[in-house]
Amino acid sequence: MNEKIRELMEKASSNACYDEPNQLHLMNDEIQKFAELLIQKCDEIVSNGPMNAHPWHYGLMIKQYFGAE
Repeated sequence: MNEKIRELMEKASSNACYDEPNQLHLMNDEIQKFAELLIQKCDEIVSNGPMNAHPWHYGLMIKQYFGAE
C-alpha cells in the first residue's frame, strides 16, 4: 500500500485494525473520514499548484503525490 494513502487511512482510523501486515481495515465512519481526508489532500495539492496550469497537470500532480501511475 502506498505510504501517503496509509497515512491518511491511519489518520482516519481511531483504532486501526490490521488482519495481516500492511492490511489496514476501516469501519464505515472511518471510510467517510478517509474520503474527506483524501479530498482535502487533493484540494491542497491543486491549491498550491501553478494558477494557470492545464487541467491534466493537476491530475498529474495528485498522481505523483500519491505514487499512482
